[in-house]
Parts: sequence; structure tokens; C-alpha cells
Amino acid sequence: MSLSSTKTTGPVAYGKGRENGAAFLTGIMPRLLASHARGLAKELGWPVGTLLGNVTAYDRERLEAVPDLTKYPELRGCRDQLTAQDQGMLDAGVSREMIALSRTLDFYVHTRLYQETGRAWYFEPSLEECRILYVPDSEIGPIHAKNVDGPLGGLKPLPPTPKGTPWFWNHPIVLDGVGSGLHIDEIPPEIFPANIYDLCYGHCTTVSAATELLTRYNCFWGHGNLLVHDYHGNSAAFEKTQCRVGVRAPDKHGMSFISGMAAIDPCIREHHRRMRLKYLDQIGADWTGPDGCFWKECEATLDHMAVCVERLSARPTLREVNELMERHEPGHPLCFTGEKSHPDQAAGCWTVEMRLFLLNERKCFRRQVRDGKPAYLDPPELIEYGS
Repeated sequence: MSLSSTKTTGPVAYGKGRENGAAFLTGIMPRLLASHARGLAKELGWPVGTLLGNVTAYDRERLEAVPDLTKYPELRGCRDQLTAQDQGMLDAGVSREMIALSRTLDFYVHTRLYQETGRAWYFEPSLEECRILYVPDSEIGPIHAKNVDGPLGGLKPLPPTPKGTPWFWNHPIVLDGVGSGLHIDEIPPEIFPANIYDLCYGHCTTVSAATELLTRYNCFWGHGNLLVHDYHGNSAAFEKTQCRVGVRAPDKHGMSFISGMAAIDPCIREHHRRMRLKYLDQIGADWTGPDGCFWKECEATLDHMAVCVERLSARPTLREVNELMERHEPGHPLCFTGEKSHPDQAAGCWTVEMRLFLLNERKCFRRQVRDGKPAYLDPPELIEYGS
């Protein structure tokens, strides 16, 4: 059965695409994707046009890659929906090539390009790690805490969020993720560009339903660790590679946590190390170089977070949760302050933004790197969301 023969949501999907396209053009993603494409083309020794053509063709191939709708019935109508969204983005002024880059460049690098060249291509420095902690019961109700990491570069603090800004977690379940990529990984058998967030929000209202869907769709959502929770104390942590997933239940107090670029699940951690060693061998490096030291620090950070979470009381205070996310000991920080794990690392890693969401109150305390000072020193901004 063709995906395009199923139900359509043309006008709604078109409108969403047009809205997303307008927002896309005003953000940094067009410049970032263009920079990534130029850097990769230069490393490959290709004209940029050749790379754009290959990615655009692969994007079309992905859209036509019809999955088994008996196993994946939730994908009925998705092909038509994506077509309508793309048309909306085109009419908003986003080029076909830019749509393809935004959806398929990363997937192309980790699959088709690797298959065709036999080697990994690592064209852009990335220090994405990040951490998320879900506390189901504190003195002020459930807390969702997240530290967002990355290189500082020319990054400027975000402007204050207006009071009454719409609350974005209006669903019975919450999904939030962190980066956890591998330069070399297994090639997934499915290439259709299913949006796992849309699928979960569209078909799941409980953590158990989301767990079933996420594990069944394992080969669709690539690498990236994910935390799922509801508003009733239920949660699960997912540690993910291209074709493997480890599901971790909450601890004895119902708390769940994830950190980027690392896993507690022993099978996933072993796979990380095996694939990273393969990459290090490819580039003639070892675990003492910049990449190896960064990955070791990522594991140490996750292990340290596990110890800190285990030490929390069953019903911690907001201050205790905040202090945990602020910890910045060298070698395994939960809040990065610009340090390098190796002198030759391309850039120091920063926790550029810290967020503490008070879920019942629809409020958030946000702190950011400001004037070169670590985020944990920033006076918190109280964001009060609307409905």
C-alpha cells in the first residue's frame, strides 16, 4: 500500500509547513546548514552543488521508502502530510535544497555517504551533550530540569520570554531529548523520515504506550537519548543509537535522567565504545586525543549524575535539584564552564542555558551564559507561561 493513498491532512499540514518555513527563514538554521554543507563539500573535494544534488535526491528517495504499514500503521497518511508541509515551506520561500538539507543532511552523512565512501565524515565541531532530570515529587510538585550545552562562539543570551507565552507541553506526556551521536554506526534498515515526536504525541497518551511505540520504531529515529514522562509520576529514559535502544526505568524515588553522548545501559555503552574505537582507528587517533578524552568525560559526567541523583532525597527541595544541576567539578561537570577535556579540543564546552520547569505551575527558572560568566552564576529569569 502506498503512503500517498491514505488519508490526508493537506490544509492543516500545508499551513504548518508555511508557518514553519517563515520561522525557519528568520532563524539561524539556513546559515548553519549552508555552513555545514560548504564544510562537508570541501572535505569531500566536491562542488557544493554536487553535495546538494545528492542530498536532495536522497531526501526524495527517503520520502518514497514505504514502510510496512502492517507493522507501522501510525505512518498512514504521513507521506501526504510531508508533501503538504513541504509545499507550505516552499511557498514561504524555503528552497527545495534547504528543505532536504534540514531533513536529510545528517542522515545522509551517517548512512548513504558512509556506505559509498567507506569512512566517516566529521565536518563540524560539536560539543552537544546536555542533561535532563525528571523529579516527579518535590516540595513544589514535579520538576523537569535541563542543562543545554555547546560551544560558546558568538552566542548571545536569549531575550526575556514574555509573560503568558503559550505553554508547549499541553499533551499528557512530555518528550525531551539530548544529543548522543556516533561518527560511525550501524545502518538502519528504514530510511523513511518519520518524526518520532509527532508520532508519539499523535498516538500516545501514556508513558507505557510511548515506550511501546519508541521501541517498535527503533530504526526510524536515529541517535539521541530521550526522556519521556507524564504528569502523574511515570517516566522512562531511552539511550539510543541508530539501530539500538536501551530503556531505563525510573529509580526508587521515581526519578529519571539522561545525559548526552553516553549511556548507562551496558550494551549501549559497549556499542558506543566499539564504534568510537572504529572511528579513532580510521583517523589514526586513540583514547588520549581530543575526541577520546571528550567521550570519556561524557561517560564520567553521566556516571557522576547517576551518583548525585541517587543521593537526592525522596522529595527534594527546589534548591537541592538546582544545586545538583549546578555541579561543575572538573572532569565530570553537570554544568560546563568553558573547560576543554583536551588541550587540542576545538572549543571549550559550556552549559549555555539552564532550565528548571515547575510543571504544575507552568513556570521556568532560566539562566544563561552572560558576559562570559557561567550559567550557574546568572540571576534566574522567571518565565510564567500561559495556557
